Amino acid sequence: MKKVIWVFSVVFFLALTTGFIDAFNDPPPTGRYKEYLKNGGKADSRIKLILGDEYYARRNEAIFALADDDERQYIPLLIKLLQSDDHMAIRNVSASALGRMKAREAVPALAKLLLEQQAHKPFETTIVNALGEIGDPKAGPALYEALFFESFGGQYYGTDLFKLTKAIIAVKSTYVSNQILRQSDRIKNSGLLDTAIDILGEIPVEGSEKFILEYAKEDDENRLRVASRALIVMKSKNGIPILIKNIEKATSMANESVTALGEINSQDTVDPLIEILELNQEGTRYNPGPSRFAAKALALMKHASIPVKVLEKLENNSSINKLAAFVLGRHEYVPAVPLLRKRLANSAHRGHDEMAIALGMINDRDSIPLLMVVLRRHNSKGSGGAAWALGTMRVTRAVPLLIQLLDEDSIIFVQIIDALGSMKDRRAIRPLIRTFYDLETFQAVALGGSIYNLNIASSLINIGGHQVRQFVRDCIYSSWSPWSENRRTIGRFMLSNMKDKKLIPLAKELLNHSDPKIRKSATVCLRVNTEKEMGRVSNWRSWAEQ
Repeated sequence: MKKVIWVFSVVFFLALTTGFIDAFNDPPPTGRYKEYLKNGGKADSRIKLILGDEYYARRNEAIFALADDDERQYIPLLIKLLQSDDHMAIRNVSASALGRMKAREAVPALAKLLLEQQAHKPFETTIVNALGEIGDPKAGPALYEALFFESFGGQYYGTDLFKLTKAIIAVKSTYVSNQILRQSDRIKNSGLLDTAIDILGEIPVEGSEKFILEYAKEDDENRLRVASRALIVMKSKNGIPILIKNIEKATSMANESVTALGEINSQDTVDPLIEILELNQEGTRYNPGPSRFAAKALALMKHASIPVKVLEKLENNSSINKLAAFVLGRHEYVPAVPLLRKRLANSAHRGHDEMAIALGMINDRDSIPLLMVVLRRHNSKGSGGAAWALGTMRVTRAVPLLIQLLDEDSIIFVQIIDALGSMKDRRAIRPLIRTFYDLETFQAVALGGSIYNLNIASSLINIGGHQVRQFVRDCIYSSWSPWSENRRTIGRFMLSNMKDKKLIPLAKELLNHSDPKIRKSATVCLRVNTEKEMGRVSNWRSWAEQ
């Protein structure tokens, strides 16, 4: 028995030591090797490794190191590796490195390989990405042909097709757009019509707009979405009816259509949008209806006729108070003030918040007494909008009432906090800080107290001053409590966003804090308030010690 145990022990020892020996023969972890290259490896030693090392992982690291240091004299070597190295991984990494270096001289080799290497994945995807990073239009013909590779067929390889489309758009080759128009049957038969429309929108040529508009005629929601996306990019005036259709149907492209109509700013859109506005199909905040989209578009456009026509409609139709006030306020249309005041004073009407906000946007200071009355409304009809308007106009005599309501009216809590911040009145600092600490209960956190705290922090930043700076310090150096992490988060947020040179001593002090997040916030504070750029924390420490 002892002999058996002895034999087993010898075998086990030999196996163990052999494993140790093999482990010593293994290449070092690539992370450690990368650190060596970063700190001490020179270009010449990297080249020796690239050409002669038996482990491809170390060769890969050396190639990436050349790319990171933009050693452009070695681009010909990388092209040669791309074309002829025995190891596919080295060829793949070389393609990626050439892309990082934006090596235009590599485009012919990359394009040729793309056309030859259809069956090799992920090599062809790496080539596509590299050509996109380089951004040379000469890559257009090869990228166009790649659209028809079986491996890039949209329905089977959606992610790869997306990368290919992105690369084509990046190189901005009009060759591709022209070929799409010339070979439209080939495009359609390959199931690439949606992709083609995206490309035509980003790289328009003569005939692109007509092609897209024809495509959008078919009654298919997906096609309307794709065509709309292209027309929006092109800011096509001929595409306006389609953009209005998106708003009328409240499609998934309605928001983008609103922005595009604002940028196109055509007088021809005014009447159709006002018609949609009058439908009063507002929808909800999270699922807006056509009328809300129409109001947004009218608010963005810059035509003198818009507020005139909207006011005319409002006079005869009080049901559109909310939407019309939204438009009139953003056009700062003074003639609308008497009607807005009249409707706001009558609590039976709808749309009080928007009418109050409109008066604030118009900066009608004669409406301040009315807004103070509306702010006191216990039914909250318009009180949130009144708080916003008074804050925007910086009506400091409203501060005591707002502070009082901070404890009483949770329905317009956020609007009160924001209004106090807008007024920049230091009487609000202590009440806001008290509210911050009062929110630190389980119930308040459950009801969104942490969200309110961010509003409080933003308002305190706007007000500024010694008390606010002390509050930042208190938050960051908060002793342990169930809410200490939340306090430190708020402290870091304020430290990073306050433009106050008197915070510099605190920021210097925090460069040595144990928490790396706080150290980072300290560097942001120093960058904002000194207008210097020192990079790493260690560099800022050296600067602070001088």
